[in-house]
Amino acid sequence: MMPWTHPTGGMPAVVDIIALGPSQREYHADQHSSYTPGLDRPDETWIINKGLRTVKSDLAFVLDDLEGERRKSARYANDIIAYAKNRPVITSELMDIERPTWPGMFFDYPITEVIDHIGELVAERQGVEPTPQTVRGLGLQAGWYLHNSVPMILAYSLCIGVKEIRLIGADYTIRNSDNMEENRSNCEYWVGFLRAMGVRIRVPSGTTLLNTCMSKRVYGYARDPVLKAVGE
Repeated sequence: MMPWTHPTGGMPAVVDIIALGPSQREYHADQHSSYTPGLDRPDETWIINKGLRTVKSDLAFVLDDLEGERRKSARYANDIIAYAKNRPVITSELMDIERPTWPGMFFDYPITEVIDHIGELVAERQGVEPTPQTVRGLGLQAGWYLHNSVPMILAYSLCIGVKEIRLIGADYTIRNSDNMEENRSNCEYWVGFLRAMGVRIRVPSGTTLLNTCMSKRVYGYARDPVLKAVGE
């Protein structure tokens, strides 16, 4: 793992990452509908942005510029500060001059450590000598594609040794709706990257991410050869 102390003090193997898209309803329905939810309790639950207001969690990621968020909404800024009194918040870099106005458990996202650790993992897979220059180059090649909060969180989870992720609410596009968010491809890239590195990632059945909500098929076949191979 990279030389970084995870702010909760734990070493989580199983993590729920809760984003704000509509497929998070499956998560809440599971938690609310039964005395014994279908999802086992994770080691940690991580929440993104305004979800910190309502979701019981161990850690929040607010990777937007905090001063910019404060200018948009003093109430939201106060909600973030209230959360940070008792639980850590990982955010984009806070300038020293800004820190006194953001009291609490705030931690800068360890971008350099993440990039270098990604480079080490790629070097190992490629059988390349992991010199500092090679590691940084491979890390930048594979890991500079971080244009959205969820990909940054996925890359971070890989670097601290998480083994299983339930990624909930990272939908980006919504069926039968013009409402969409950019960077779905960025998120799907990192899902594939983590899976190639051995991390198990589960997503809700109703999410558009990875076309999960669509029927299983391989393009160009009248009968899906994958399903045929497994006897369906």
